[in-house]
Amino acid sequence: MASSPTDNWQYTPDTGQITAGATPLSDYALITVGKSNGGSIVAIDTSDGAPRWQHRFETRPHILAAVEKVGYIAVSTGVVACIDLTTGEVLWQTDIPDRDSIRGATVTDDHVVVGDRRQTLHALDQGNGDRVWHELLEKAPTPLPVHQPLLHDSTVFAVLDSASGWIKPRVGLYAVDPATGHKRWGGLPRQRITTPPVIVDDTIYVGDASGTITAGTIPDQTVSWRVETEAWISSAPTVHEETVYVVTRTGRLLAIDRTTGTVQWQRETDDRVETTPIVVDETVLVGTADGTVIGYQCCSGDCQYQSRVEAPVIDLNPQNGTILVTTTDHVTAIEIE
Repeated sequence: MASSPTDNWQYTPDTGQITAGATPLSDYALITVGKSNGGSIVAIDTSDGAPRWQHRFETRPHILAAVEKVGYIAVSTGVVACIDLTTGEVLWQTDIPDRDSIRGATVTDDHVVVGDRRQTLHALDQGNGDRVWHELLEKAPTPLPVHQPLLHDSTVFAVLDSASGWIKPRVGLYAVDPATGHKRWGGLPRQRITTPPVIVDDTIYVGDASGTITAGTIPDQTVSWRVETEAWISSAPTVHEETVYVVTRTGRLLAIDRTTGTVQWQRETDDRVETTPIVVDETVLVGTADGTVIGYQCCSGDCQYQSRVEAPVIDLNPQNGTILVTTTDHVTAIEIE
């Protein structure tokens, strides 16, 4: 990777601020733009940054999932829309009967499974949006949002976000039948989870409010290892080959052996970080709140380069030989050499 990366193009919305990172697809990416009176989903061409289409909503939308040519959007409280990603046309729109905010989604063979802010999963028919089933994961005195549900090995997995710290869920991980919604089991010790889960090879990785990254084995529902980072973890860990990369909100990046939990190296970025680390060409990258993209060599942790983008970085994504750097003001494509 070059020590001084080249900017290929930059997209800046006419009005409003970008509220979510670019979701990369085949040759374009989706971004969310928020305004005082609503928001839009914009599709931008990743070869030159030109907008392909834009669909405006009366409230701020949130991208839940995108699969091939279909996307699922949380439009407002309790409303999910399915859109054609080639045109931006809304194919169907449905109300979740309980009308609570939708946090994330995963797509199964027949359904799109969404999680709400009251510890409940809802399965919607992909064809028309009808609710097929819903499952309360846990009774709780205060709402516990469902983090991004995941489909893994013909099972939907979900964890509950208890970032507030007032209560903990009874268990750490829920396994649900994607066809019926019935809970198959709930296991792993409870904790105040603050990140979306990541599952690789039957191991789940999550971070919590105390700054602990936990690896749990799904088949026997046991904890493999824990590493304390001493600072809140708010972005999902990244697993690359035999290493787990995790960054704290205060800007500490750690490389952890995925089998043993041994910390291989750690570095301080000296600023707040909200992005999930990404790995490109054996370089792990993070973006900071002061508008800097920093790359470290995967094996040694040596700093490879720093690139200024002049606005808080909210997401990083590799796409067709470039890195899409999303800030609150613009999306920039940085070329990888």
